[in-house]
Amino acid sequence: MKNFKIIKKINTEIIFFKISCFSDPRGNFFKLFSFEDLGKYFDGKIKQINLVKNKKKGVFRGFHYQTKKYAEQKLVTCLKGKVEVIIVNCQKNSKNYLKNYKFILSEKKKNFLLVPKNYAHGYFVIEDKSEVLYFSNKDYKLSHEKIINPYDPILKINWKKKLILSDKDRIAKYL
Repeated sequence: MKNFKIIKKINTEIIFFKISCFSDPRGNFFKLFSFEDLGKYFDGKIKQINLVKNKKKGVFRGFHYQTKKYAEQKLVTCLKGKVEVIIVNCQKNSKNYLKNYKFILSEKKKNFLLVPKNYAHGYFVIEDKSEVLYFSNKDYKLSHEKIINPYDPILKINWKKKLILSDKDRIAKYL
């Protein structure tokens, strides 16, 4: 992987890596995706690219995932600002079922996270005006979407601040 350096690998599915940067007096160049470099980790083709602009720190988006034939992998990065990404293993037959993993993504660190299939994905905005970009290998299907309430005690997440949530996330059921 000449354009990407693996920083951490968990369970062979979760990969946290750094993006290479080419800089010169004109500015910077980043290759955000290369099938040659990432194809052995990313299953299939990119079906959807999403850019989220978050107005203020304290926003939490997630925990969302899709099931069955729409179970998706995501490549997530932070283009501007800083976020804490939290993913939750939703594979009921896994010994790590409901275990969560946390990663800091930031503009300065130029890092990426590969979120495996059947993991719920969410992130907490640490800096105002943070922007998150993610690539998905499946199209969004409302009929296959699952949402976990971020305050569900079974997740054992100690939120240090009150979260700014969408109505959809606020009313999501506990597991």
